[in-house]
Amino acid sequence: MAKKDATYGRGLLKEQVEVTRTLLAGYERDGLVAVRQFNSPHIGRILITNRYAYFNHYNEKVHAHFNPILRFRSGGIFYEVLRRYFNLLWDNPFPDQ
Repeated sequence: MAKKDATYGRGLLKEQVEVTRTLLAGYERDGLVAVRQFNSPHIGRILITNRYAYFNHYNEKVHAHFNPILRFRSGGIFYEVLRRYFNLLWDNPFPDQ
């Protein structure tokens, strides 16, 4: 990440993850969300809902902020691929440990 955005080399990403975890902690305590950290290749951001899967891929040439967010309807092949990948990560967040 630091190759594309020098601020990540100074711990910004770690700090952002910690802030997000803190913001979600109340929702997690109330049972509204479940949050896990995981170890996986950085291919992009995935958000899964009952109706759609959203995918923001990482590109080697530009920051993810500038990449499109793709939306896939539940029941479609890409929805199922992303759901399966997400579930694999969820069930086994640190496969090399």
